[in-house]
Amino acid sequence: MTLVDLTVSGTWSGITMSSSTADVTTVAGSIAGMDVSVTNDDGSTTWSLGTTVSGVALTLS
Repeated sequence: MTLVDLTVSGTWSGITMSSSTADVTTVAGSIAGMDVSVTNDDGSTTWSLGTTVSGVALTLS
């Protein structure tokens, strides 16, 4: 029997959140000119933080 990967997502006040049956949850948004993203993939968490200063894109991850 093949299981289907189901993803549910939504956006509230500019913050987007999605979660799937494959144990992946992602939250992302833009707050005060900063782009923020956090992903949890079955217990392993990654993140990034980015902005643009004088036309130069800066990203921490």
